[in-house]
Amino acid sequence: MSQKLYLWKIYQNENNDYDTYSDAIVVAPDEESARNIHPSRSWTGGPEKGIDLRSRASSYTWSEAGGWLYEDGEPVYDSSWASPAHVKAILVGDALPGMIEGHVVCASFHAG
Repeated sequence: MSQKLYLWKIYQNENNDYDTYSDAIVVAPDEESARNIHPSRSWTGGPEKGIDLRSRASSYTWSEAGGWLYEDGEPVYDSSWASPAHVKAILVGDALPGMIEGHVVCASFHAG
């Protein structure tokens, strides 16, 4: 049986300048997993490639060494979001069937 997934609002107050994310809705099984999701979403295609646009995988993963990494493991020099230690998460509700763990449903980006 697969793990129960939830929708979480994640937010941070560490980086609040231009070109930063303030918050996002993400899919995760628990608070810690939610806090480890970066709001930046990968854009590798759309419906023409069979990709569901209701949510997307995060572009970055958190490294145990203490930094965000691209999918290929290269470091991300990014100040648009905070480290998971500075991210708060609030449970919003149950994820819908078919939603995927680690995906970002929506995010608030403040462009400059």
